[in-house]
Amino acid sequence: MVIQPNQFIKKLEAYKVTPQEPWLSDNDDFLKLDWNEGSEPPDFLKNLIIHLLKKPKYWSWYPDYNSQKLNLEISKRNSMSDLQHLTFPGSDVALDTICRTFISPGDPVYVLLPTYTNFFTFAESCGANINKIFLEKPYIFNADFLLSHIPNNKAKLIYLVSPNNPCGYEISKQDLMKICKVHENSLIICDQAYVEFSIKSDLKELINVFDNLIITRTFSKAYSLAGIRIGYCIGQHSLLKEIQKIRNGKNITMLSQEVALACLKNNNWLENRVSMIRKEKEILYSEFINLGITFYKSSGNFVLFEPKEPNQILSELKANGIFIRDQIKATKGGLRVTITSKSANRKFINILKKIYKKKNNT
Repeated sequence: MVIQPNQFIKKLEAYKVTPQEPWLSDNDDFLKLDWNEGSEPPDFLKNLIIHLLKKPKYWSWYPDYNSQKLNLEISKRNSMSDLQHLTFPGSDVALDTICRTFISPGDPVYVLLPTYTNFFTFAESCGANINKIFLEKPYIFNADFLLSHIPNNKAKLIYLVSPNNPCGYEISKQDLMKICKVHENSLIICDQAYVEFSIKSDLKELINVFDNLIITRTFSKAYSLAGIRIGYCIGQHSLLKEIQKIRNGKNITMLSQEVALACLKNNNWLENRVSMIRKEKEILYSEFINLGITFYKSSGNFVLFEPKEPNQILSELKANGIFIRDQIKATKGGLRVTITSKSANRKFINILKKIYKKKNNT
């Protein structure tokens, strides 16, 4: 007898990841600009990790299950109660745990595309009925458009991403308030993995207004800690106490907790990094204009652009040691590039210009 998975896993289509060639290579002479990761971490984090790993308890003890020190620091930074925060090993695990807590088989879930599609895996594995709403170019969010595609009292959950990946748009406070009010009996998830890159996209204050809203965040992007795995969610205690029932705090290592805590206490480093990325985005926009490439201004650390013959551009960039994200199918022709550092951005620009020059001379 062949052991079968549950009915939802059996029909599930796995999340499609980009080729993992950088991990398989012994040569570090390439640019990994495909997963919106950060650049090299600052020296204060490297020194901290070396110091912590010399202590036996960071190897042999189970972690602080409730991430108490980190949770208090996040709460302090957000000017909210620690009962309104839960930590996770990355916001992906937060999203997965939220779905497992609230979605029952057959529940209607509404998602605005293009979006972060790994969420589908979490929701569909719980038996959700995914309803996809497509936002047309030039990807300007409008609450009325979204609401016109969701019948009243029909959504169990609505998943939104702001700043949006891969398009880069933001959802305004007014628009999110409208969605939460109209669908007061639906759970609204607002994925804010890139919130640090845009001050006006911070929507955490709405948690105190609506008991049907959960915001997820991560240290993977702005803080360059994708490999450390640390994130959290914000919501009213009435929601979080249900999530806490199945949350496994042992999966959040003490190393992750301490490193995230150090990041929160070194705010100048974050401000400088965000400022650099904003400047580099403007330089990239100018180069796209000079090359005649359509692009979409972004509130994240990435830019979606639409070159002619995107498959060829993708291939030639890879041949030059530059990995970017294939969004051709999801956006009908788009590619997404991450801005990690000044040097990486300039190298990407120079290689792209050489590719275009070569194309124009043939």
